[in-house]
Formats: sequence, structure tokens, C-alpha cells
Amino acid sequence: MVAAWGESSYEDSEDEDGEEQTLMTIGESDDEQEVSVIHLKDKISKEKLSELLLDFIDESEVINNEMEQLSKECAILKAKCKNLELRASESDSKNTELKNQVLELDTTVLKLRSENLKLKLGTGKKKVDHIHLTLEENLGKMKDELYQKNEQIRVLKEDLGKVKHELDRTYKWNKSSNALS
Repeated sequence: MVAAWGESSYEDSEDEDGEEQTLMTIGESDDEQEVSVIHLKDKISKEKLSELLLDFIDESEVINNEMEQLSKECAILKAKCKNLELRASESDSKNTELKNQVLELDTTVLKLRSENLKLKLGTGKKKVDHIHLTLEENLGKMKDELYQKNEQIRVLKEDLGKVKHELDRTYKWNKSSNALS
């Protein structure tokens, strides 16, 4: 009984090797013909064919799930990209506004310095000095804000670049995954 089992096992092993060899030969052929289940039915056992079909279905489901996940990630990255672009645009607008305010303050400071020179001999010198100091403080604050906003814009632009790079990578991955499917 042991010998019969051993012989049967050996024959099954030879059959499986033959089936695998048949599949490898079909896979290596230069013909771009589609291989149908009917074509394989004559060369491979039904059990092996069933296993292959189940494996193919499982792999197909895994690839579809990966594609769905990548599509979701791509949508999230696109939304983040749009958000960063919007924030960068808002920061650019705020930056322009702050630059205009700094120019206005510079002009006002120059006017006040001129008036200060005229009033040095007069009694209004204390008022002008106080206004002048206040304006210079405001100018300093505005310059600080402008520097901070420029830094925020730089960081946002870097983040936008990273998101675009990640979006490109995800797109390439999606394309490769679609090609494999």
C-alpha cells in the first residue's frame, strides 16, 4: 500500500510538473493570442485550472482594492493641493497688501520727518516726536509681519511642491497598477 501511494504521488507530481511546464510554455510564447479556459482545459487538469482561476480572481480583487485605495489617496492629495494653492494665493494677496501698507507708512514717515524738521523750533515738537515714534513703531511691526508672511508663503510653496511631487508619484503608481491590471 505504501508503494502504491508513492507511485501515485510520483505520477501526480509528474502531472503537476507537466501542467506547470505547459503554462510556462504558453506564457513564454511570442504569440499575443489570448489563452482561453477551453484551450487550457485540454492541457491542464480541472483541479489545477480551478486553482489558477481562484488565484486569478483573488489577485484581481487585491489589485482592484489597491486601485481603489490609490484613487482615494489621489483624491485626498488633489484636495490638499488645491487647499495649499488657495492658501498660497491668499498669502500672496496678504503679502501685497502688507507691502502697500509698508510703502504708505514709509511715505508718511518721510512726510512726518519733513514736518518734524520744520517744527523743531516750534512748540509742537513734542507732538510730532510722539507721532513720529508711533509711526516708526508701526513701520517696524509691519515689516515684521511682512517678513513672517513671506516666510509662511515660502513654507506653503514648499508644501505645495511636496504635494505635487506626491501626486505625481501616486499618479505614476496608479498608471502602473492599471497597466498590470
